[in-house]
Parts: sequence; C-alpha cells; structure tokens
Amino acid sequence: MLEVRDLSFAQILQEVNLTLHKGEFVVLLGPNGAGKTTLLKCLLGLYTPTRGEVLVCGRPLKHLTYKERARLLAYVPQSYHPVFPYTVLEFVLLGRTPHLGFLSRPGKRDEIKAREVLRSLGLEALVRRRLTDLSGGERQLVLFARALLQEAPIFLLDEPTANLDLKHQIEVLTTVHRLAGERGLTVVATLHDPNLAFGFADRVVLIKKGRILAEMNPRKHPRAQELLEELYEIPLEILYFRGYPLVSLTGAFPGNPLGGENHENRGHFMG
Repeated sequence: MLEVRDLSFAQILQEVNLTLHKGEFVVLLGPNGAGKTTLLKCLLGLYTPTRGEVLVCGRPLKHLTYKERARLLAYVPQSYHPVFPYTVLEFVLLGRTPHLGFLSRPGKRDEIKAREVLRSLGLEALVRRRLTDLSGGERQLVLFARALLQEAPIFLLDEPTANLDLKHQIEVLTTVHRLAGERGLTVVATLHDPNLAFGFADRVVLIKKGRILAEMNPRKHPRAQELLEELYEIPLEILYFRGYPLVSLTGAFPGNPLGGENHENRGHFMG
C-alpha cells in the first residue's frame, strides 16, 4: 500500500491526500502543469515534500535506503533512449540489481526469471534483439519487463503511452491492468487522455493546479462529465457504449451534431 498524507511541494502541490491499494490500477489525470509528474516524483523520493509525508507499506519513504526503495518501488519513465546497445535480456536483467550484493552479477536463476517475465509479456522473440533496434512500443514493454523483474509491489508509470501509436497504447495499458490484478501490484500512472484513463483504470484521480479535484470510479461516477469540464475548462460530452464512458470534444465545437440537451446519451449511464 502507498499512502500520501497532507503532502505539499513548493508551490506546485498543495495538501494532497491519497491512499493506493494492492491490486489497484490508479490513473492521475489532469492538464499540463497540474502537478501529476511532480506528485509521481514525490512518491519515488526524487523530490522531498515541503510538508507532509509518503508512506510505503506503512513505512515513511524518507527513512528508507535507496536499496529498500528499489525493492518496493519500480519506476517506468515516460521515454527511454538507450545509449548502450544492450540486448533485451541484458537490459531486463538490470532489474535484479536491488536484490544483488555489491559487485555481484545476475545468475542463472535471475536469467530464468527474466525469460519468464519476457514470455508473460509476449516478448520472448526479442530476447537477443538490441534495445536500440526496437520500436517505441516494444521498448516501453521492455521497460515494464525490467520493472517487473525488480519484484517490487508498487509500480509508478510516467505517461506510459507517450509517443506510442494507438495499438501499442492499448497493448501497454492492457498489460498493466492485467498484471496489477494477477500479481496484486499497486500501479499508479500519469495520463493525459481521459478515454484511456476511463477505459483502463480502477480509479481516476483528477488533479488541477496541484490539488486533488476528485477521485472516481470512472464507470460509476454520476458527475464525471461535470468534473471533467471543470478539470479541463472546456465543454465536453460523455457518451456511454456498453457501459464504458467515451469522452468527446464535440461539445467544444460549433455546429456539433451530437450536442444539445436532447441527445439521449449525453451525460447518462447506459448498460
């Protein structure tokens, strides 16, 4: 479990309180400059809060050593541009570093675990490929594989779908959601796209100007449209298809054929 208590950072975050549970996929959603990435870096310990604290599995983050943090928190950055031509297997094995002694190298057992993780993500065919030769989507999944090999209970993902095409966005988020449930991981991700957040998250946390505007189950909250309009400060439409919300910008455009108070799907839950 990850807990944030009355956390403030400089002038960016103000009095943030948040509790994240085992097996839960939580998305931090908000416009640019809202404080999403800053909050993620506070959760990692890269930034020290001005006030308040972060608790990891009941322990104050500030009291944990770097190695203890690496065993509890796995981080997947927004993008990664490899400098060295590691093979996929070599790179994923770096995830075992927090579990090795000083100057120790990964052993056969670590390699078996790495291959099992790659297989679970459908990446076994890439084992011998160079990281520098992979597509953006493949590289993002390999980053996730390295994080899985840390065997940390908490995953922090900064814009995991950035610069990916639609197919790979769906692939990455489907994998994240599945593994959160299967492995009981606590997963926190920052996203810009409300449709991706509403489609995959168990809970969505709306962040505006450094404060939490609301927390919601994206498929059951009756004020979802109202809160999203407040978050982004533009008119929006939320339509429901087979019980899933679809956020549309048509409400912001003149001559909107789907707009108007009489549209039967507007702002209502269906299915």
